[in-house]
Amino acid sequence: MKLSILSNLERNFGTNCRTKLKFGKLLTIMLLCSFTSLLFAQKPILDPSFGTNGTVTTAIVNDFTSGVQGYSSATKIQSDGKIVIAGYSKNSISGKNTFVLGRFNVNGTLDNTFGSNGGTIRTLIGSDSYANALAIQIDGKIIVAGVAEKSSGKWVFALARHNTDGTLDNTFGDQGIVMTDNVTGGDGTDNEIYAIALQSNGKIVV
Repeated sequence: MKLSILSNLERNFGTNCRTKLKFGKLLTIMLLCSFTSLLFAQKPILDPSFGTNGTVTTAIVNDFTSGVQGYSSATKIQSDGKIVIAGYSKNSISGKNTFVLGRFNVNGTLDNTFGSNGGTIRTLIGSDSYANALAIQIDGKIIVAGVAEKSSGKWVFALARHNTDGTLDNTFGDQGIVMTDNVTGGDGTDNEIYAIALQSNGKIVV
């Protein structure tokens, strides 16, 4: 019975209510969904206490002069219940992408104490970058990882670590950012991070 419920939940969640970023010409919107009674109902139920009837549509990164496209890649819940989402946005003029990070309060409103853009952050790493994975440390610092293009044209591992207020953690890498080649592949092979795990000693595994 439990396996059947989870299987049904997975199918319905992927079809009807997935985390999504959609960037328009003048407006960037993010759709979030919150559910209740997941283990007791055959289908997920939207939580009416979250946003409007369980969904939130809100402006995100709106500082490009033309349209952008955007995608969310990872979601984590902080210990205080706040929701952190990582992804990337594309400038339709340059064709280049940047890391995007957003944080929401438990009721679905943007956390305006996070970053300098009312709850969202855009970080360019290298000449082009995509965020694919997200992790939250015990101390609340946020690690975003993916891939970035070096000046040589090679794609390498890319990580950024943010403090709890959204600013880059200058104690991590070079001013909060790390770009590194896979040890085995070196500069001869493109490399990309799709997942992050944190060890009990604080070390980061990708």
